[in-house]
Amino acid sequence: MNLEYLKYFHYVVIENGFTKASEKLHIQQPVISRAVKLLEESLGCKLIERQRKQVLLTKDGEYLFEISKVIFSKTFEAQE
Repeated sequence: MNLEYLKYFHYVVIENGFTKASEKLHIQQPVISRAVKLLEESLGCKLIERQRKQVLLTKDGEYLFEISKVIFSKTFEAQE
């Protein structure tokens, strides 16, 4: 699993959208969209139901988001 892709997915969920995540991360929105799609392909499951103005997680997406919260909270903790 690509951790950069996981980070993009994490921010899409936190910011509730690809555009907001791209603004927060200072990365173009198509790059984030592509990374999340590649993450889904590498895991063999759909993580996000894409709807206008809203991000809905699938069951797999909810599970992965919980894991990403642990990973990134520990990462931020280690940087302090």
